[in-house]
Amino acid sequence: MLILQFNAFHQRGALYYFILSAFLLPAFPFVAGAEDLEKWQGEHVFASPGNDARTYERTAGSDFADKSFQAEVTVTVNGGDGAGCAFFGLGSGEGDAQNYNEPSHQPAIYLRLAPSDFGGGQMVANVNGTESGHGSAPVGDGTHHAKMIWDATGRRALFDVDGKSSITVDGRDVHFGPAGHIFVGGANGVKFSNFSVKPLTEAEVSAAGFGQNFDHDPSAGTWLPQMPAVRDQMRLLACWYNGSKLAATREFIDGSVQTPGGHWAGEVKATGVVGEPEAQDLTATFKLTEGAAKSAGVAVAFDFGDWSTNNYVLIPASVYNGNRLRTISRGYNQGLEPGDYYRKDLPLTQTAVPRLAIEPDAPSKLEVAACNASTPAVCIFNPLKHRGLIILAEQAGRNGQGDFIRKGNGEIMDNAFSVEESADRSRAVVAVSAPGVREKKPEFVGFSASPDRGMDFKPGAEVTLHLRVYAFDTPDIPGLLEKFMSVRKAVTGPNHPRDLLPASQVEKWMTERIDSRFYNTPAVKFYCPENAPWIAFGWIGGWIDTFPMLALNDATHLERVSDTFDYGLKAQEASGYFHYAIDAKGSVTFRDPARDMNLARTSGDVLFWMIKQFRLLQAQGRGDAIKPEWETAMKKLADAMVTTWKKDGQWGKLINVKTGEVGEYNTTGGATIVGGLAMAADYFNEPEYLKVAQAAADFYYQRDFVKQGMTTGACADILQNAESETAAGFMTSLMTLYEITGDKTRLEQARQLANLLATWTISYDYELPKFTELGGLDARLAGAVWASTQNKHAAPGICTSSGDALFKIYRVTGDRRYAELMRDIVHAHGESIRPGGYTNERLTYCDADSRGSRGDSVTGWNEANGALMALELPGIYLQTDANKFYVFDSVAARVVKRDAGGVTFTVTNPTKYPARVSVFAETAAHAEKPLGCTACVHWPHLELAPGQSGTWRVAVTNDLKLESLALQSDK
Repeated sequence: MLILQFNAFHQRGALYYFILSAFLLPAFPFVAGAEDLEKWQGEHVFASPGNDARTYERTAGSDFADKSFQAEVTVTVNGGDGAGCAFFGLGSGEGDAQNYNEPSHQPAIYLRLAPSDFGGGQMVANVNGTESGHGSAPVGDGTHHAKMIWDATGRRALFDVDGKSSITVDGRDVHFGPAGHIFVGGANGVKFSNFSVKPLTEAEVSAAGFGQNFDHDPSAGTWLPQMPAVRDQMRLLACWYNGSKLAATREFIDGSVQTPGGHWAGEVKATGVVGEPEAQDLTATFKLTEGAAKSAGVAVAFDFGDWSTNNYVLIPASVYNGNRLRTISRGYNQGLEPGDYYRKDLPLTQTAVPRLAIEPDAPSKLEVAACNASTPAVCIFNPLKHRGLIILAEQAGRNGQGDFIRKGNGEIMDNAFSVEESADRSRAVVAVSAPGVREKKPEFVGFSASPDRGMDFKPGAEVTLHLRVYAFDTPDIPGLLEKFMSVRKAVTGPNHPRDLLPASQVEKWMTERIDSRFYNTPAVKFYCPENAPWIAFGWIGGWIDTFPMLALNDATHLERVSDTFDYGLKAQEASGYFHYAIDAKGSVTFRDPARDMNLARTSGDVLFWMIKQFRLLQAQGRGDAIKPEWETAMKKLADAMVTTWKKDGQWGKLINVKTGEVGEYNTTGGATIVGGLAMAADYFNEPEYLKVAQAAADFYYQRDFVKQGMTTGACADILQNAESETAAGFMTSLMTLYEITGDKTRLEQARQLANLLATWTISYDYELPKFTELGGLDARLAGAVWASTQNKHAAPGICTSSGDALFKIYRVTGDRRYAELMRDIVHAHGESIRPGGYTNERLTYCDADSRGSRGDSVTGWNEANGALMALELPGIYLQTDANKFYVFDSVAARVVKRDAGGVTFTVTNPTKYPARVSVFAETAAHAEKPLGCTACVHWPHLELAPGQSGTWRVAVTNDLKLESLALQSDK
């Protein structure tokens, strides 16, 4: 037997020395490329500091991948965050400068052993630069015994550390050629010693613990049943994975599955839900009673024997209408292909996302993990049968002790949701799997190789899936969304928002941040919505961030806002439309999304918010500050919108700002224009504006919301993917129409769009790993709003709005679901704010982008919407003659007495900041009247020091006077 012992040390790139046991054969020598030799000292230390300074040593022999072998080494990890990782693997043994100098230069299969202060000490396998599995237990600081077994026949590797944590990875796509070295390396004091390697026989490989072999299994790669389902049915499945690919499934027959590797027992208990005859709770329990299973999992599959591609499929924040859209390959912020502009017949076009196929011969399967959804759910509407189905789940499956199943570092192994159609599209299956293993991982744009892997089961290992299924009659997609709005928290349970910052502190910090970006030179003065000297109108805050500054109601900020409006008017073309942006040099075309084009959405934002600011100045008694040229510009813009509508019957996503032509057709991007025209109709007393707004509202409501169940076209940086911002903008426009016309049909439509917005909004307290920033802070992300199916991240708040339409819906209808949604959004924004008032648009658990981080940069539109929420939403809302009392601010409040004379309530400030809390009190009759856009100007405030409590009374008088009864400090 050839056994190589290496006891090496490393200074100035020294050459390894080896002592061979047994026959002292010169096998497997290492080379380091050193110029000098130094004697053996028992260990090899990689002492270079920093990630980028990682170094590696590899065997001179490069044909190790040709034969099966077992290599072992002792490794010591000393901490030091990412720089302290140790690496052990097979391949080129070369660092990749684009990947922190990890040895991911192809070909490469290696193990990363992380210190305790990096990723929780997790051990991670990597194949050609892509994470390909996680160990079942953390490694962390200390000395460990690492083992690598290479199966040259099956082309797979098994890594094991300390006999406690192992990973099996698929190496069939790795082509070693002349680069099959064994290598070790790292930095920051990582030590290696006691290296040995030996060849393995086929029998030894078979006994090594790779798990069952399912090569060429007929169930590989598909959740569809092997025997076509002739009716709808449910199956319990045991699953095995080869890397991230589904290798096999076995259905539980009479409660059991027997394989050569072991015996499984499974059962499902179905119970009714009190008061909900359309619902059933399902508890599916799976247990490996004998044997072992490597890289395995379980699933509940729902088969549909009479399927149609007309069925609407929704996975909240990830899949809308099955994402069955024309799909093209375009990079981030590239826009459409040139030939797609000005095409009236342009089908909705998206980038590559999880989707069901529109191509008749293509495989049709999508996979989404719980970390890619705002609510762990699959929702389906069958338009032929007028039936809805909602399958709700938890974040993950649970083990026998009732905890979520986890990786060794404590990270939860999320569930996944798969929807797959048969080749002829007549059958389909929805599978909820634990752990969730996606074959491909969705990225910010497109896909990458998936790091998801199955888990290792030992005898007695158990996984339980808790599901609730709603099956109900409904006439349309809005009916499905109505049900979802009611049940979205039914399985995950109520979320628990934290009172971190009172609204007054948010307003203070956010307006200070906006003020910090006032561009001030002798020649040019304006508020920058972002961290560069330009104004981008609407969308990311330009001419929106000015509203909270005007609300400060002083001469300085009026002057600054006036300067901003004056300068921005230079971006208006003769057509009436504005360019996307204007910089400090007066250039207007440098930021247009396409040549001479701007978003219809930003045009709507400009008109809507400028009229709001005119109304705000009037409410403050400063109406004489409204310059005639501002009004003229807005009327010119409104006229341009009417002209485009009459010509094209829509506004599309992009409009040519010089000609007024629609440049990119067939999205919902013009929905914000509806609200802008309604506001302009009222301000300028122009009935034609209202007529067009009404017609456009009907058009977008029917074509996009009712028939497609999604809205599109608000964002300049994506294609026409489904997104949240048009849902919020259209909701606000419809609510504006209701307040101006009194037509309750518009109120109902606004409420239904709020239901769509709820699908984009996180509904529960997703648990992030504690080693992430947000996980370590115990952040509660319910209320963060996902951007789009392309930009897969959640953000603090709506882009760019306070969301006050949600409050107005609650005020009129009394439906607390919308107050709760608004409260969640407000509190999620507070989770994003770093000390000093800095906030960023990333507040997400999605593994496609910034998972668990709130970012180091600042984002202007989140400052704007934070200030707007603090301003336009009452801290406390109550009705004096009805049992309505709701708290939006980060204070604790409750009613202690209602009588004929008024309402008495207590308020406590649990935060460490002073709280100035607005109170909006009214009667039920008054709540039937439109609130308008400037009511906040008149709300009284109560004030509390940190930790202080107080009692107030709203007296039932003509002015509903707010009176302070008592104050005390809670220490």
